[in-house]
Amino acid sequence: MRAAAAHTDATGMRFISSGDEPDLIAGVGTAALEVLESQAPDIEIAIMPVGAGSGACGWLTVRDGLGHTAEGASNQRTRPRPASRGAPANRSAVRT
Repeated sequence: MRAAAAHTDATGMRFISSGDEPDLIAGVGTAALEVLESQAPDIEIAIMPVGAGSGACGWLTVRDGLGHTAEGASNQRTRPRPASRGAPANRSAVRT
């Protein structure tokens, strides 16, 4: 992050945070709105990847705004996969 901040300062470019960018969250929210409106009330669970969190924020904000009862579930890799063995990494699950 420091290198990215230094680069944006030096070049005048804009830094876009994947975890704190309203336009990204709104974009994911738009997709969530389309799914929840077209599938309501049939959808019971929405499974989403979690990286920096903008995807989950978008989905859950729209779900809550609609008063929908779909459960949100996600997985995030807790450590990198060992390249030498190709073994899966431990994963944690989050449900909201």
